[in-house]
Amino acid sequence: MKNFKKLFSFLFIALFAIMSVVSTVSAVSGTNADKGSITIENAVKGEDYSIYQILKIASFDVDTNREGKVSYVVSSAWYNFFSTGTYAANFDVTNAAPNSEHYVILKSAPSDMEQFAKDALAYAKANNIQPTSTDTATSTQVEWENLELGYYLVESTVGVICSIDSTIPDATIREKNSLPSIDKVMGAGLKTNNGSIGDVITYTVTVRDIAGKKNVKVVDTITEGLTYYDMANSFVVKNGNTTLVKDTDYTLEVNGNTFTLELLNTTTMAKDSVITITYKAQINEKSITNVANTNKADLYYGNNTKVEGIPTETYTYGFEIHKTDGTTDLEGATFKLYNALTGGTEIKVVLVKTQNGVNYYRVATKAEENSAVEITAGKAVVDGLATGDYYLEETLAPEGYNKLASRVKVTVSNTNDGFKYQDTEIINTTGAVLPSTGAMGTAMFITFGSLVTLVAGIVLITKFRMSKENA
Repeated sequence: MKNFKKLFSFLFIALFAIMSVVSTVSAVSGTNADKGSITIENAVKGEDYSIYQILKIASFDVDTNREGKVSYVVSSAWYNFFSTGTYAANFDVTNAAPNSEHYVILKSAPSDMEQFAKDALAYAKANNIQPTSTDTATSTQVEWENLELGYYLVESTVGVICSIDSTIPDATIREKNSLPSIDKVMGAGLKTNNGSIGDVITYTVTVRDIAGKKNVKVVDTITEGLTYYDMANSFVVKNGNTTLVKDTDYTLEVNGNTFTLELLNTTTMAKDSVITITYKAQINEKSITNVANTNKADLYYGNNTKVEGIPTETYTYGFEIHKTDGTTDLEGATFKLYNALTGGTEIKVVLVKTQNGVNYYRVATKAEENSAVEITAGKAVVDGLATGDYYLEETLAPEGYNKLASRVKVTVSNTNDGFKYQDTEIINTTGAVLPSTGAMGTAMFITFGSLVTLVAGIVLITKFRMSKENA
């Protein structure tokens, strides 16, 4: 085994983006007849870990720091990886060893060991080279024992490459568990907001640290008070500033109140990739006053490992109308609702129910605007509004009362001790019936005139009879 150079010099890089290697030595020399082990610590339960033997160790003679001499041979399955292509300049595959194996001499270490590991894995996949062994983690430790000594590539469903290292005779790998993250905000970074029925909200989901992860999916779920809005045009996925292409870079499935997005090229993404998903949802007629309309996105990867997202919350509010004359409840008044003291836009409403003498209304959807009604009070409640100032315009006053000359402001707010309906008392006034041309004063003059006429008639008739008798 002359002309063998130290190959261990390129094995000092055992750290990659998501893993670190801590080595322990139980022997200082050995041959291929010896056996070794690989132990993965801090493994993720439920995820798969696979090892590929890239090179075999013919013999080694190292100190406790794993420095010394190591002789490697390559099998026919991996021969082309070292002898041709990208890494042909780094390795010299010499004369055949027994069983068609070839000695490997390192001429220069690859400049990017992480890329070397990725390329090795890609070569294995392309050439249908099966893992030496695969285990599913049932605890935080995965261990392979009685292994043939060699240079092993470790793959996981948590990340594309765990590590690459030699079993001389043992290797311990500690997974860093660089977990990806997911976050969702509304508009300019809000986690909580409020709005009116029909309002459209923009959501942004941000996913980080998924480079190298497999089976990456974002599952987004909204409650029934929200509806996904214009997904064909408003749904945009980006990697940094680059817009990703549906069915090329990701797939999207929308099913009712849930969509599932699967990212297709995460194993080749750059480490610093940041994925943003932007879309819209609309507050609908099922929104309940002061009950959160939540929107939640969770992240899945590997064998269904889940990263829990924090939901956003969107609220709607309302107010009460109480029609009185200051002391007594009144019935029969009608109102329209506007967003300004004068002019502005009418906010259409529909009647939901009448219960215990109270009429319940909510803001109409666009499809319901043609069937909108005026607010009738007595007592009424209007729901489905954002916080802010609104204005009621009386269109009909109760019988015998004066109609309001201007709109009445109503402020909808959520208080620190929880939302409460604002009881808006709207007062109508009235007065005594004023005299008119047919009032009591004229009737008295008519009555008095009639009596005078009657008396005059009686006097004339009496005088006429007396003059007739004296004739």
